[in-house]
Amino acid sequence: MRISFFTHCLPLRDSHGAAETCYSVIKFLSSQNHEIILNIVADDKEFINSKNNSSEIKKYCKKINLYKIPSRKNLIKNFLTNPINFFFPNKNLIFPSYDLESGVLSDLEIDKPDVIFIYHWIAAAPVLNSKIPKLLITGDLVHMPFETRMLYRKKLGLNLEFNLGFIIKFLGVFWLGYHLRKQMIYMLNKADDGGSFGWHDANWLKKNGALKSKYFKTSLIDTNPEFDIGKYDFTNKKKFKIITALSNLESTSTLSGMVFLFEEVLGKLKLNIGEKNFEIHVIGKGNLPNSLKKYVNDENIIMRGYVEDINKEFDTADVVLIPTAVFLGFRCRILNSFAQGACTIIHHNDAINQPEIKNKINCLVGKNGEEVSNLVYEAYKDIELRKKIRIEARNLYLNNFSPEISTPVILNKLKELALNTNEI
Repeated sequence: MRISFFTHCLPLRDSHGAAETCYSVIKFLSSQNHEIILNIVADDKEFINSKNNSSEIKKYCKKINLYKIPSRKNLIKNFLTNPINFFFPNKNLIFPSYDLESGVLSDLEIDKPDVIFIYHWIAAAPVLNSKIPKLLITGDLVHMPFETRMLYRKKLGLNLEFNLGFIIKFLGVFWLGYHLRKQMIYMLNKADDGGSFGWHDANWLKKNGALKSKYFKTSLIDTNPEFDIGKYDFTNKKKFKIITALSNLESTSTLSGMVFLFEEVLGKLKLNIGEKNFEIHVIGKGNLPNSLKKYVNDENIIMRGYVEDINKEFDTADVVLIPTAVFLGFRCRILNSFAQGACTIIHHNDAINQPEIKNKINCLVGKNGEEVSNLVYEAYKDIELRKKIRIEARNLYLNNFSPEISTPVILNKLKELALNTNEI
């Protein structure tokens, strides 16, 4: 079967959730002897990244088509020129990638795939009018990061602004968010089948009019195939090592976790565990906002930046702390932590999209700073709990999110769509 795979980013290991998920799905489909034509619908930054770093994913693709998304038009100027667009905007004002439709459909005529898989809303826009059967499975709801950064600036450690420029930006974000919601429902209804890799998000789409929406489990490459519970040090003879962030420090999800950790958890850990008994390694590139920079010099905080061998960090960490204090969607870095067999502590917000996560069974889940702090302390004191969570986290990954378990569901759906079309 020839599969045309559409995404908004370069599929790549050890990068970010969307890229890692796409990489995992493509690699599995290729391993089943299906022909993959990769189509990357990219913004400026991702376009350059895809041009320069595609050698790894090329091994699994027969062909790569790369498209550069036009810049978004200035909304205010557009409204002044054509006021009707405020009420009934052209689609390319919402998703500029709609402007790529002609070239994308032309390439599909040349490539002649049996079926189309689409990962992201941005990548869906130019391909929706193709008559080839389409399966659209997305990551986060596309409006969430923009609106969250406006509504929860304090929780993200960002400056609170009350000026004309901020008010205009605020109104623009929510105008766009309203139309993004409508577009997501429209896109999923235009596809032949699909849904989301987040349970909550799939249900939200269904309740809001995309009746075919389903929950699909994320596919992620196994990053710790040699997992052995016997290799970990549970003696507590060294400082208790907590690793956190594991992503770009400037991203919305990581920022919320850093503010939550520094302002609601750190002080309690010093009281419970003792300042001399633990250290928190903040791993990830990027810079903290000014409001958080004072914590860089805290004796319990070690700013590591980007690390080359993340597996070593997982191996030597006693717990992994990844709390997202605002609800955004699903976080692949948490699933990667499960793949590592890590004792992982998260915020309740991170479990909403993954019903497989069970507190004190395969993960430790808290709803506020006090609960999360107490869970870290409990893991510190209870070695058997840490062992249990490690083992069950690894089982959670193997039984739900490994490519051999999760991706065949996607493949079977693609086969079904292709077969139904052929029968017609």
